[in-house]
Amino acid sequence: MTFDLYDFSYSRLRPNAATPRASLFTAVVGVARVGLPVADVKAAVRLEAPIPAPLSPPEVAGLVNLRGRIVTVLRLDKCLGLATRAWESECAALVVAHRGDDYALLVDVAEDVAVVDESARIATPGHVNPAFAELVRACYHFGDGYLPALDVGALIARLARPGAPPKPCSL
Repeated sequence: MTFDLYDFSYSRLRPNAATPRASLFTAVVGVARVGLPVADVKAAVRLEAPIPAPLSPPEVAGLVNLRGRIVTVLRLDKCLGLATRAWESECAALVVAHRGDDYALLVDVAEDVAVVDESARIATPGHVNPAFAELVRACYHFGDGYLPALDVGALIARLARPGAPPKPCSL
């Protein structure tokens, strides 16, 4: 602990201001841990089962009313091409905003915010499925592995693109 003469309070050692950092909200989807930029995440919520949306792509789980707004619920496991599972009546979701619209991304576990140094940034590992890799903004060393930071814009753009959904992959 250090004593900060400027604000007269005790605080932990402050990080070096010269080292750029990224703040990522982490979540577990299937066997993968992913990060979303904190600036893109509006809330972490528990959702009731969404109302199905007829003729929607398989990645769209349905619609929910969230605080008076109709929100599109996306199955992040299917968006990323991971093995899918059955969702219970209540599930965890991260609410993100993109171009004025809100989307709820279904996840297995909504974790916490991780602050990573930009010096820990790595290239996307070669074993990652290209369909998954095109949704990754950056990868960082994290614990014993890596943490892919998802690009919300690319995720939404993929749903707007006609064509087949990505093939399932293993991380």
